Amino acid sequence: MAIAVVQKGVDAPAGSEFEATQTVALDTSYPNPAGYVLTPSTFGFTRLKRIKNIEPTSLAAAATWTYWLVPSYDSDGFITSVAFHLAVVATGVEVANAVNVSTATYQFTVEGH
Repeated sequence: MAIAVVQKGVDAPAGSEFEATQTVALDTSYPNPAGYVLTPSTFGFTRLKRIKNIEPTSLAAAATWTYWLVPSYDSDGFITSVAFHLAVVATGVEVANAVNVSTATYQFTVEGH
């Protein structure tokens, strides 16, 4: 798995709690059944408080696939990882393993430290 993450903006200096918007570009081999496992470091954070918003930013992401998240939390309620899954809009079935989803990009707005 080799996704690309591009930071769009930061509302506060690193080290304090802040919000950032990132664009996540998917790759040529969808990892079924795990989905894409994203961690705080994926977004440039040490601790991830919440994912505020996710928006598809490509036609393929909006028209072909829908997504769902499976988060894992630590004892303080911070997200330690989140599995980002895709399903085919027409069927509702998860994308098969190794399918090329590189035309899909999503904008994540996340909050954390």
